[in-house]
Amino acid sequence: MMQTKTNQSKRALQRTAILVVSCLLLCGGLMLVSSLSTVEAGPIQGVSLPVNNTTGDTVQGQMALALTATFTQTDWSGGPGTTSTTTATDGYDSGTGVDTTTAYEVSLGYTLAADGSRADLNQDGYLDLVFSNYCSGTTQAEWNYEIDSYIYWGGPDGYTTTHRLGLPTKGANGNAVADLDENGYLDIVFSNVGKNPVAGSLPDPTGVKSYIYWGSSQGYSDSDRTQLPTNGSTGCSVADLDDDGDLDIVFSNYLTTTSPYYYETDSYIYWGTGTGITSTSFIASNPTELATVGAVANYVVDLDQDGHLDIIFSNYRQNGNGSISTTYEIDSYIYWGDGTGSYPERTELPTVGAYGSSVADLDGDGALDIVFSNRHTAASGEFVYNVDSYIYWGDGTRNYTVTNRTELPTIGTYGNSIADLNNDDKWDIIFSNHQSSPSDHIEDSYIYWGTGTGITSTSFITSNRTGLPTIGAAGNTVGDLDNDGNLDIVFSNRRNGNNHNQDSYIYWGQGTGITSTSFLTTTTGYEELPTVGTIGNSAVGSPIASANTTFGTIYAIPITGSTTLTDAMTTPPIYAPTGVITSAGFDGGIERDWKQVVWTADIEVGTGITIEVATSNDGSTWDSWEVISGTSPVTLTNVISSSRYLRYRATLQSSSDHLRTPTLYDIAFYAEEALEDKIFLPIITKND
Repeated sequence: MMQTKTNQSKRALQRTAILVVSCLLLCGGLMLVSSLSTVEAGPIQGVSLPVNNTTGDTVQGQMALALTATFTQTDWSGGPGTTSTTTATDGYDSGTGVDTTTAYEVSLGYTLAADGSRADLNQDGYLDLVFSNYCSGTTQAEWNYEIDSYIYWGGPDGYTTTHRLGLPTKGANGNAVADLDENGYLDIVFSNVGKNPVAGSLPDPTGVKSYIYWGSSQGYSDSDRTQLPTNGSTGCSVADLDDDGDLDIVFSNYLTTTSPYYYETDSYIYWGTGTGITSTSFIASNPTELATVGAVANYVVDLDQDGHLDIIFSNYRQNGNGSISTTYEIDSYIYWGDGTGSYPERTELPTVGAYGSSVADLDGDGALDIVFSNRHTAASGEFVYNVDSYIYWGDGTRNYTVTNRTELPTIGTYGNSIADLNNDDKWDIIFSNHQSSPSDHIEDSYIYWGTGTGITSTSFITSNRTGLPTIGAAGNTVGDLDNDGNLDIVFSNRRNGNNHNQDSYIYWGQGTGITSTSFLTTTTGYEELPTVGTIGNSAVGSPIASANTTFGTIYAIPITGSTTLTDAMTTPPIYAPTGVITSAGFDGGIERDWKQVVWTADIEVGTGITIEVATSNDGSTWDSWEVISGTSPVTLTNVISSSRYLRYRATLQSSSDHLRTPTLYDIAFYAEEALEDKIFLPIITKND
């Protein structure tokens, strides 16, 4: 769907051609004169410039010479805010639900909807960030779990607190963003651990539910929210587990009570049911329970590539009143799917206080590998945080074993992500290192770079590792946040000692190619983003399934004959139902007779574009919009009246499944001077 460089170059040459032709016409002394007053001058593919008309006035014995003008727009990447123009511009007046971040095209937007006050951020193609804020307070006595989590809307000016929305949560840990009801607006699922306790300092999970915030054209609010019973939920994933066409939700349940602490609790699958998902589709009596042990993260993927989705649970700890006396050397689980929604078989893999997981084909052998983040163990009455995390190498079957495992040094790590940061076709692993002692949370997080002619069990080594400063890092995600072609890393910083009021960090990928030093080329190496004890985050719109959300996955699909491993590792964009872009007013300088409109577009199956035009004599008071019927090119005679100013409005419609978008590449209007502004020349006759 994206325009290729070849097509872009071709259109650039076409735009240059009309300028050359115009100059030749003018300089060649021809009676035909072309006067260009353009937004960005250029021919539309396959359409010829209309020939100027000449008319004879027999009474006056004169001939009227009509001057043709072209008003063309081929780029919108300058963004909104341009109300009127007489010169070249890449801007436009306003737009909602459209993506103009790629030069020379406008398509439907994706990512999160915004309310009316943030209309310029509405599904605009810049990646948005969702942070699960767990706890606020600078001392233990001040800890508060009933706080807002944050949406940060992306845009050309980056991420700011003025472009942020708070959504109430209770000890939020993980989140997942998906279009559950398939209406083209992404919904947000938060895993809530617990509320403020009556006594003590840790959250109370009793009666606390997790949330779905439903997306709509009005954005998000707690008045449009569904609550689902969970037990101290810490992670969530969204996928169609039973292949019925509806998305389902997997919640990792961590604990049920705090007196005494009880961690050996089942995790839940909530099934999307009915002909269409609604706010009542996920009901309390509907979940399937899967046995887990203090589960934190879960990950949905077709590990054995049998066409059925499997679920990985990272099990953190067993029961025990004292945290240090608890056993952390426990197995994490793989539940093998059979396509019916039943998970009768389970594989148990040794981990050490496992907190997160990600999956990718690290070594390129066609089999999926699992990376577990191991947080800590306990020995001799003390926590031990310098524990290795694990890579379990896959062989294409269900055979994951300790004899085919690589151990990587990490420090009290929480989440991990897998992405090709430096675009060398090799996967890199990013670990969020949380702490080295109960009170020391100032630790570098790690990038383990995939190197060599082929990734093997020895490719990820400490000598090929980059440390990035973080403070109690919990989750991390990866995406191209600023649309510069380089991947960026978002770290959720949870705490420094007992102080949970910590900013999170964005490390910007910089330069023409990412290297081991690319994330450290500024004074600090990172940008701070205000958050409060945040744990999980999602980079909404990032296509990297193994790196776009923490403690879960979204839109996982089975690997079948028609779906490749690469497809399964990619999260598709979900396009807005409709998007509208309104141009600046084109100032013709004088009154014009508008003759023709032409445009170039890619209309994918099930999508469409509607063009409307409006005219004005003063550039401020506009006539009503007139729909342009038919396909390009379209004659405007008898559609709109002559005027000095003209503007257009393009409405884009997505396919019914919201997976396809139309794309507009350019649009042009051809006009002549109105009759009273024409140049009249005497008719010279020769007498025999």
